[in-house]
Amino acid sequence: MVAPLPDVPGIGWFELEILYYLMETKRYGNEMRMMLNGHLGAETVTTGKLYPILKKLEKDGLIKRLKIKKSDIEQMETGMRNILTRGVERKYFEITEQGVAEVDRALHFTSNMHFNLKMSVIHKEIKEKIGALLRPLGEDITVGVICAPTKIGVQRTVEMIPSLEGGALVFLVLGSKKDLDIDPGTEFEVDVSSFPSRYDDIPLKGNYLDAVISTIHFVDIPNPEKLIKEMARTVKPGGQVMIIDLARLDSLILEDIVSHHIDAVKSTGYKGESVDEMSSLLEPHVVKVHVERVKELIFIHGKRSKKKPRG
Repeated sequence: MVAPLPDVPGIGWFELEILYYLMETKRYGNEMRMMLNGHLGAETVTTGKLYPILKKLEKDGLIKRLKIKKSDIEQMETGMRNILTRGVERKYFEITEQGVAEVDRALHFTSNMHFNLKMSVIHKEIKEKIGALLRPLGEDITVGVICAPTKIGVQRTVEMIPSLEGGALVFLVLGSKKDLDIDPGTEFEVDVSSFPSRYDDIPLKGNYLDAVISTIHFVDIPNPEKLIKEMARTVKPGGQVMIIDLARLDSLILEDIVSHHIDAVKSTGYKGESVDEMSSLLEPHVVKVHVERVKELIFIHGKRSKKKPRG
């Protein structure tokens, strides 16, 4: 999982479907019964089942009953709706602001679930790609992994990093570890060292790592160019430099999750990193930049150049 699930909605799916139908317009009881049966199956919902639920939703403040004059009903009901109900008194219901908030909470909960399940599958694909790049480096290798100083950041990273048969992992936690309540070493069968680091000063000597992987969101980094420069400095010539981040993608689910869970950005509108910009930052340090789109993620990597960085 990559994002904590928010509070579970306080009502069930049946009640949520009623609120959903009321989001569009005011409706009377029998009309909602027919809509529910259209979705759930003929005669699934009886009047005896529906009205106690409507009464409970009304008591909980999620909907309200409307007092509508008989003379006003014909003006409200047009087309076939008018033909079927002319001259008949109806008890209309309307969703309240509290009800709208409950629907929003349910939407955010389900979008988190969808995102987590989807990202777990994507992380497995990334894990295979990383493994394919690490295998040619040998078994006795040291790999540095840059992650956010949060439980979410570590969990996201653990899902993407393959276990090394005879090597070692070094977790470079960008920022303070005081809020880190998970030990990354518990998920691996190899030695894992974990310690704080700065984006502009990774506390490792040059040419120390066989590969370095960043799983942190670059939007949380004040100066990504300095981070990539530090990553490249710590890697041996010919070693792998890898970057994993959210790609720009028109996804309502992605935007919803990003707006709530990106560590430094809490506003809507952020939709991931620019592939071209990130590639240009890595280009001076590697022989050739390789870019792969893995659904919502981008995977950028290259072999550390033996020459000094250009510029």
